[in-house]
Amino acid sequence: MERKRNHGFTLTELMIVVVVIGVLVAVAVPVTHAARKKAENNACVQNQHIIHTEAVRYFADHGVHPDDTQELVDHDYLQTMPLCMGKKYGQIVDGFVTCPDGLHTEPIQ
Repeated sequence: MERKRNHGFTLTELMIVVVVIGVLVAVAVPVTHAARKKAENNACVQNQHIIHTEAVRYFADHGVHPDDTQELVDHDYLQTMPLCMGKKYGQIVDGFVTCPDGLHTEPIQ
């Protein structure tokens, strides 16, 4: 009499696979979170640079600094209102604007 071959996985093998997947997820989640935060910061700082550059152009054309970023959009210095994490940039002081949340700052060079 021949024995029937079992082609399935054992419970131990399945548990090892689940543990390995869990470890990979535990390592990947913090790495992707940190990368996302860095990307958000870089995008906000880049928006601040662009706003500053266009505020300087506005000043060169009009002799005064714009009051806020909406003024740059209204006068076609910016195509759209830049956002930082879904929030609009506001008041421009001497050509400089800050992050709406005050989180992302870097000196403009």
